[in-house]
Amino acid sequence: MVAQKMVTGESTEAPIRGWLPGLTALLAIVSCKGFIVAAAIFPLVRFTAPFNPHLQAAVISLFALLTSVFIFINYRHCHGRYLPVILGAVSAAFVIGTMYIAYSPVVEAVGLAGLIVSAFWSWRANGHEVSSRSGN
Repeated sequence: MVAQKMVTGESTEAPIRGWLPGLTALLAIVSCKGFIVAAAIFPLVRFTAPFNPHLQAAVISLFALLTSVFIFINYRHCHGRYLPVILGAVSAAFVIGTMYIAYSPVVEAVGLAGLIVSAFWSWRANGHEVSSRSGN
């Protein structure tokens, strides 16, 4: 199969590129909301760890930016649709803006939701279909 793709010139990286925006968008959400859950659970199990909010903001911003970059890579190499790129860039700007300019939980949630939507849109634009059947 790989040899056939090499002969025909198809890229074996396309399947990997397809799910990277979704993975980084989920990591942005987990790094945002996961720290809150960990901060609530750790004292219950008598574990104390200092949480640095600046480090958390940097990690969330990094994953938001990576999501936009991967959507742009999909745009350039796979699907050629620019609307997921615009939505991803605006959503990343919302997330990064709430981290460093003025924090607003509503704007942050809208930005994170926009990242998920743009990653899913980019994935669908790559030719992946959502199966309505479960199982087979």
